[in-house]
Amino acid sequence: LPCDPTFILGCAPCNVICSIIFQNRFDYKDPILLDLMEKLNENVRILSSPWVQVCNNFPALIDYLPGSHNKVLKNVADLKSYVLEKAMEHKASLDINNPRDYIDCFLIRME
Repeated sequence: LPCDPTFILGCAPCNVICSIIFQNRFDYKDPILLDLMEKLNENVRILSSPWVQVCNNFPALIDYLPGSHNKVLKNVADLKSYVLEKAMEHKASLDINNPRDYIDCFLIRME
């Protein structure tokens, strides 16, 4: 194919979701967006593998066998860290009368 649209078709929804949650649209070459997308895509790829299906049926195996589940946990921790960082930034500049995005609405609801 002369043009592979998969990258743009992956970036566009991710960017829309980020703009709703973080009030931040990314450039398609932004390293933060690319890192978030890479971690999400890697988790989807790993979690749809036959290895995870075996672990779901025999959860005791997870403690004894090395595997890609460690990578999934690391990716989830990295994503949680990014979201927490953004939530702390929003909390520092929160205006209860003027919510900017989903995080602000969540923080207002928490108070």
